[in-house]
Amino acid sequence: MNRLAMMLILVIAAVSESSCASNAFNRSSSELTTTSPNNTFVVHMQEREGTTGLLIRLDVKKQGQPLIENGIFDSGESSPFLYPERKYSWAEDNVLRFGQISCCVHDQISITNQTQKVIRYLRLDAGNVYLLLELQPGQKTQLQDNAQTDQRADISWIGGFGRFADGKEFSNWGMNFQIRGKYKAPAHYCIQIQEDRVLVQSREFEGFQSGESGKTVARPEAKSPACE
Repeated sequence: MNRLAMMLILVIAAVSESSCASNAFNRSSSELTTTSPNNTFVVHMQEREGTTGLLIRLDVKKQGQPLIENGIFDSGESSPFLYPERKYSWAEDNVLRFGQISCCVHDQISITNQTQKVIRYLRLDAGNVYLLLELQPGQKTQLQDNAQTDQRADISWIGGFGRFADGKEFSNWGMNFQIRGKYKAPAHYCIQIQEDRVLVQSREFEGFQSGESGKTVARPEAKSPACE
């Protein structure tokens, strides 16, 4: 076998191996490990097969000690969350962002812990997806997020789930907002986490939710001029 033929075989083998590794990464073996800017948190996520589809398992260490073990950050029937091209960055030392921030137009989001308990972690779905860690009682966090404009959709969405340090979870909360013909940047959204509920409001837009029957239910309390 001449040298040229041997080199061709090696190139084909390398491409094949790279393709297989990429496919595996896109499915059950996807994972991410990242450390916060001040080295306070180490976040590890791994995609696994669950009984109802894919799960993203979440483990976090704080200053070298386990903080969250075997939590669930994402689930779905087939779509991977940690695909290789997905961008992520730390917005703050305790806030991990999944997605990129556009250069020009942003929405303002504030998250306030109005309880006397530490929020161990919070997943926030907005223009991007966020993981917030260790929100202290009374703490207010403000984020700049990609604008959810009426050039892209008729409604915007703010929602998520989380867990207190005592293990109590707060889930299935969120609000749709009517933005068609009303959007002027920046929009303002406020999330107030309370003991028995999570209140999501906007300064500019009326909110609504879908009832159990699928019928739209108006939420007039979701529009508040005090939201900032």
